[in-house]
Amino acid sequence: MKIDRVIFCLNNNPTYTGLWNPISRAWKLKWDITPTLMFVGTEEDLKSHNLSKEYGDIVRLNPVPEVVVNPSLDWSTTWALFYGATLYPNEVSTLMGLDQLLLSDTFLKEIATNDKVTSDAYIISLADAYKDLPGIYPSAWHIAKGETFKKIYSVEETWEDEVKKVFSQKEKYPRLIPYKWWGLDEAYSSDVIRSKFSEYPILMYGMFHSYWYPSRLDRGGRLEYSVADLRNGKYSEAHLPRPFEDHKEYIDKLINDLL
Repeated sequence: MKIDRVIFCLNNNPTYTGLWNPISRAWKLKWDITPTLMFVGTEEDLKSHNLSKEYGDIVRLNPVPEVVVNPSLDWSTTWALFYGATLYPNEVSTLMGLDQLLLSDTFLKEIATNDKVTSDAYIISLADAYKDLPGIYPSAWHIAKGETFKKIYSVEETWEDEVKKVFSQKEKYPRLIPYKWWGLDEAYSSDVIRSKFSEYPILMYGMFHSYWYPSRLDRGGRLEYSVADLRNGKYSEAHLPRPFEDHKEYIDKLINDLL
């Protein structure tokens, strides 16, 4: 399986808005994977951020007021990742945070050469990430064809109908009430995934603690790196400092060294 697209989501949150332009350049030029941004906001919002289409695609989705509980940390924006993948039914997409940058092709080679990874597979790479929440999976690094995303989650045809459908399930997750439903995307998608093991070839990669985290450049830990090691694929990914404007020098250097 080869990944064709990496799907990101974004709204007006200034913590993330500056990351799209440099991150899209890195994903496209280094990995030949098409960055695709699901922007949840008005046309005026989108234009105000000067988001470039030079290295990727941008899809604008209207906010759905009925499901927006906390505008400053809107859970519904994160569901645009899953909806966005379905817009490309015959392409393999991976979901990703804008502050994540792949630094090695180790995992790309793994899924390209593993005989168990068939064209209709659904991969969760970070299946073991949440030790304190067994059975809950991060939304990053879900990988499948768009048509597979659509079938597994029974995704509605319109963004509005789809996000309302997911929001209608919120009462199943009372632990998210204090967070104003932030994390609903992961709680809901994890429930769906667990219910579909017998219907689809869902592959769980428990690689977070053995591979991704130990060799990651992380804003919560190690950010220093060796250029030689970077170019030799010794680091798995970067969990970047943010916002971009406050860390421009570091991020620009990392991307230039990677390229």
